[in-house]
Amino acid sequence: LGEKNTAEADMAAAESATRAASGRRVSALLDAEQLSRISLHSDAHTSAESAAADERLANQSAAGEALDKEQAERVAALPGAILHIPAMPTAAFLLMVAGGLWLALWRTRWRWWGGGVMMVGFAVAFAASPPDLLITGDGRNAALRLSGDRLGFIRPRTGDFLRDVWGDALAADGDVNLVDLPGTACSRDACVGRFARGGRDWRLLITLSRDYIDRPRFEAECARADIIVSDRRLPHWCRARWQVFDRTALAKSGAVAIWLDPARIIRVNDRAGDHPWRPVPALARRGDWQSARSAHRSGS
Repeated sequence: LGEKNTAEADMAAAESATRAASGRRVSALLDAEQLSRISLHSDAHTSAESAAADERLANQSAAGEALDKEQAERVAALPGAILHIPAMPTAAFLLMVAGGLWLALWRTRWRWWGGGVMMVGFAVAFAASPPDLLITGDGRNAALRLSGDRLGFIRPRTGDFLRDVWGDALAADGDVNLVDLPGTACSRDACVGRFARGGRDWRLLITLSRDYIDRPRFEAECARADIIVSDRRLPHWCRARWQVFDRTALAKSGAVAIWLDPARIIRVNDRAGDHPWRPVPALARRGDWQSARSAHRSGS
């Protein structure tokens, strides 16, 4: 009987231990599930806070960029905020470079002389006078520098690229057509423009088409013109009072820049040089423009 009571007590203890272990497992599972829910809630809350912080940062950044843009536009609109200067001469560029090198390389008081040389270069650059007339190498486009920093083009359909490039080189706006200016008379075949430079009046004749033009009328206009620009090969009897830039002459010279006060001409081929892969015609190498025109007329 004693052994039986002991066995029943052991079984009761084992069942109690089993129920306790089961309770602990259930409690552990419940705790794990609760912790998982808390963790998920915490992660979701953290993600929401992070997204809200990113949105606030993006809004602040956009507001800052808008403010910077507004301030930049306001400053750019002030008088004198933008200064246009024409392409500087080679001498001005060399003076600036030489002065900068002198200022950077020397360590004694002599170095400050370089600043003076740089200032001279800046003065030469600002005092440089841009050309009065530009002509492309094929003679199809030309532009006249007008008052008020404007460029007048001979062809209304001149592309934006050429207008921008020449406008930047001359510090002018290429938004004017010569046919719209007073003192300019145009037909379907040619335009005649009159303008003043250097205390005298100049007469410019420009051909617009390649159709035949009656000789008596055209020859008289050639004789009255100081400068003739054409993309065709002009006959020998079309003679200007100063210069003729037709297809034959421009093939030798390339594009040209013309100053009228005082009168001088810069040709692209003079700057490009004479190379085996890009030879310059003999007449152009001699630089005698009048000889070139005389040879052209005699050959015609």
